[in-house]
Amino acid sequence: MKDTRYKGLIAELKVMERATEKGWIASRPMISARYDLILDDQKQLWKIQVKYADGHKQNVAGSVVVELARRRQGYKKNEIDAIIVYLPVIETLCWLPLEVFDRHLRISIRHTPAKNNQVARCIMASDYFW
Repeated sequence: MKDTRYKGLIAELKVMERATEKGWIASRPMISARYDLILDDQKQLWKIQVKYADGHKQNVAGSVVVELARRRQGYKKNEIDAIIVYLPVIETLCWLPLEVFDRHLRISIRHTPAKNNQVARCIMASDYFW
């Protein structure tokens, strides 16, 4: 089983690869910060937190849990601009804007539709592919 740091590094490398494909510049902060990367799309600098999401909720198929809190403190809008989540189960990245994760300590992202067809309050990975 891979440890958290190893998974985080995999996710960061996937984000940097995708940024390069898009012609963006990816940089790491020189000191400890609440964000993992700065992405430069040549219009704006984005403070990005990167997550590797392979945690599953009990009794829920088709979704993964993304832990957002450290010491029970979620991210504030002045700390990061977006979260990019790597979902290894579908080998893709999702760009989550602030309104998706603001004031949450964890979120669930569905990578397959719910069996009961629920869509209300569901974060569908396909809506945020990057």
